Amino acid sequence: MYWLFCYDISNTRKRNKVSKYLSSKGIRIQKSIFLLEGSFNEVDNEVKKIIDICKSEAVLSSYPLYDYTIKSIQNLGRQA
Repeated sequence: MYWLFCYDISNTRKRNKVSKYLSSKGIRIQKSIFLLEGSFNEVDNEVKKIIDICKSEAVLSSYPLYDYTIKSIQNLGRQA
């Protein structure tokens, strides 16, 4: 299963840490949006790690994407 991770972090230092961490785990779609692959439990662990980095200074969302959804994604415009 794939997951779309989105975040809003105002602290630059923490935002950069999260960005670097997610870049090592998945594919960057846009500046604060990443595509990761994993089970629900794996993603839950990733969320906990990110929360540990940011404490309470972040808004983090993760959305499950199923195989049929991934196949229908269209990317338009300039790529990240």
